[in-house]
Amino acid sequence: MLETTDPDTGRADRPDDPIASDLQASPAAPFWSPWATVGWSLLVAAVFVAAQLVVMAVWALAATAGLHELESVQAASLSGDLFAVATLATAAICIPLIWAATALKARGEAARALALAPLTARQLALWLAATVVLVVASDLLTIALGRPLVPDFMTELVEATRVRALLWLAIVVAAPLFEELLFRGFLLEGLRRGRLGAAGAVVVTSLAWAAIHLQYDGYEVATIVLFGLLLGAARLRSGSLWAPIAMHLLVNLVATVETLVVLAG
Repeated sequence: MLETTDPDTGRADRPDDPIASDLQASPAAPFWSPWATVGWSLLVAAVFVAAQLVVMAVWALAATAGLHELESVQAASLSGDLFAVATLATAAICIPLIWAATALKARGEAARALALAPLTARQLALWLAATVVLVVASDLLTIALGRPLVPDFMTELVEATRVRALLWLAIVVAAPLFEELLFRGFLLEGLRRGRLGAAGAVVVTSLAWAAIHLQYDGYEVATIVLFGLLLGAARLRSGSLWAPIAMHLLVNLVATVETLVVLAG
């Protein structure tokens, strides 16, 4: 079987290797090595945490100035308004940072390096259909196990929200865009060029993505890992980051609707 060597990674690639076929289909833009990718990702994570802390500090100062009420520290941690503002602020800061880090190595071709390629209607329909199947299966299993359809965190968060439209914007749009750009865009692209390969990168990014959802219990985190695997597969098979972005948007939209139904019921 013929082999070729990737000039960027020095790794021998076979024609049936997902990364090889993807990279050979159209020459890939230069990208960071796996370890450099991890380093940049940790920097983004650090900026994310710092931005969250700044938003919380400003929120507390606004409360002391009488601009809004701050019932208690516990209430503030469950405030949907604070969650929405923090999510939107961190996305506004971290998305340009990811883009700049990519463009720095990709010689300005950040969109190509992050696989922001056009997605056909057929591809979009297929991956959204796969997402619906996963959501329905997950919901049926959750109900069969006697677990609440909507996690307590979500219902408590929404109940503690005054401006729900801002919360929906954060959950349905900002969070999926930032998370997919970081995990299935930047981190997966760097990791799959190393020894992990495409499959290993999908697994690692799925676990890393699930690890940031510490507000949920083990069962819910396991569900997130499974969805992460599907998102990674969509990114590789479609060749476009827009597929997992659309799927993530859909799942968060469904979760939002289910939360509203539960609260109304």
